[in-house]
Amino acid sequence: MGLSNEILSNLYKQESSQLLEYLRYNPIWYRRLSENPNHYQLFENEAKEFLKLTTYDKINSAKNQLDMLSMFLKYLKEN
Repeated sequence: MGLSNEILSNLYKQESSQLLEYLRYNPIWYRRLSENPNHYQLFENEAKEFLKLTTYDKINSAKNQLDMLSMFLKYLKEN
């Protein structure tokens, strides 16, 4: 028994390549999804948290980049 076609199509989308890699390194999810395809949302949430792909992580990353740019501009103004 393998993964359902719906889950496989979701995993092989271009945007989901990181989720597929997470699945390969965490085979326990392969078994869980094979037994109950309804757990896909749980898998996706756990993978996104681990890979730091959540909305919060993206906002935090953008904020850090803006802070770095701000410090760089402040440095250029001083010199």
